[in-house]
Amino acid sequence: MQKRILIILLLPFFIFAANNAISQQFYRIKVDYSVKYKGVGGEQMLQLGQVFYDINNKVILIKSSFPQQEIIVQKGNKTHKIIDGNITQTFESPIPVYFSIFHLALSNKLENFGLDQLGYSMEEIKKEKGMVMTSWKPQQRLKQQFGNILISTKNKQLFAMIFLDTSGNIIAKHFYRKYINLNGFIFPMEIARISYWGKKQSYELTTYKNIKLNEFGSNEEYYNQNQIKIK
Repeated sequence: MQKRILIILLLPFFIFAANNAISQQFYRIKVDYSVKYKGVGGEQMLQLGQVFYDINNKVILIKSSFPQQEIIVQKGNKTHKIIDGNITQTFESPIPVYFSIFHLALSNKLENFGLDQLGYSMEEIKKEKGMVMTSWKPQQRLKQQFGNILISTKNKQLFAMIFLDTSGNIIAKHFYRKYINLNGFIFPMEIARISYWGKKQSYELTTYKNIKLNEFGSNEEYYNQNQIKIK
């Protein structure tokens, strides 16, 4: 149960992206976050903290301040939970670091998140009321595990994603809101997620604030300290 909750809290930080054409202008991001979650049984959770990511190190460090002080480090295909300097939990990462929203944004890939390089191909495209809507289907080798993904963009910014299972049923909806533009760095400051579990639903709202780019100085330890060199 604890592992599932941790994965749920990590999920807002990840969306599908391509790991290429890395922007040279922006390479590092620090941002404050809050995650509000309501489960299928009505249970509610709140998590507060900061995220640090350097595109060159490819390590995500989440410094949680509530409900408890802990550090979550994702490197490679492993995620480590650290409390008081000790690793208390390690598990396989649900999504690779280079598919995270932070890597995606720093790579300037927010608009289409590289589905064509992830094993998907565009099936249909149409325009309606200022929106561009596209349907992406997985390649044959992925069809037994993954369904289509529907995407809508507005003003060349990702607006919504709908994930389908292999039978065409909706399993999740994501909405990307309140974009900011910091000298060309585009980032959604709010992400709303609805996940479908049969006839029940869970809700999640992630809010970001206080973005700092290419930071160097007081928080250098959170990009380069020993604990992010976990093997």
